[in-house]
Amino acid sequence: MAADWQRTRAEATEAQLRQLLLAGCQAARQRLADGNAAGRQIAIALPTDLASDGAQLVLVPAAANGPADAKMAVNAQYAGHRSSEQLQFHRGDAGWALVDVAMNP
Repeated sequence: MAADWQRTRAEATEAQLRQLLLAGCQAARQRLADGNAAGRQIAIALPTDLASDGAQLVLVPAAANGPADAKMAVNAQYAGHRSSEQLQFHRGDAGWALVDVAMNP
């Protein structure tokens, strides 16, 4: 029974991390649309209930971002677990579009 509880808790934590990464992807796209393609890392404000559980979401723009191509790392933390991904965007006629996602090990 304890193993089932631990597995359920681990699955819930992984699901929350995936949700944070999705939110980070949207936040990264919005930052690019707002003209913030470069600069220092950006901590994304999270709802109080997530933050009280130790959730954090940080965007890290690549130093070499340009006017038409940009990369951002999304770093998520929840309940003592971490996950991250690298996003690559391209700016076309319709604005910034996500062209590649690479999960970090």
